[in-house]
Amino acid sequence: MPVIQGRTRKEIRQSIGYNLGALYVSTATGGATTYVDDTSLTTIVGGDDDHIGKWIVFTSGDLDGNIVRVTDYDASAIRLTFQPTQSASASGLTYELWDSDFPPARIHDFI
Repeated sequence: MPVIQGRTRKEIRQSIGYNLGALYVSTATGGATTYVDDTSLTTIVGGDDDHIGKWIVFTSGDLDGNIVRVTDYDASAIRLTFQPTQSASASGLTYELWDSDFPPARIHDFI
């Protein structure tokens, strides 16, 4: 079995997510401590509430590594609301959006 060297946990996690077809990676165009706005979400098919239950993993800034759950999606505002409330704003941060069937904490356990 080959040994994977030189890859970070983030790179391995994202590779798993892409291979499962369960991951979307982006950068928030706006946000606060309870929501992410992202104009690129219009590329994902979905209307109001379609992203409820999905997972967000922040991958930069003060929230790097934090995992939250989407509690609402407003398609017209392109806003993902999440819980729990975070200690800093999500605006401008990179993040991963995981399908609800693949909790990122479980992916970490597999790694």
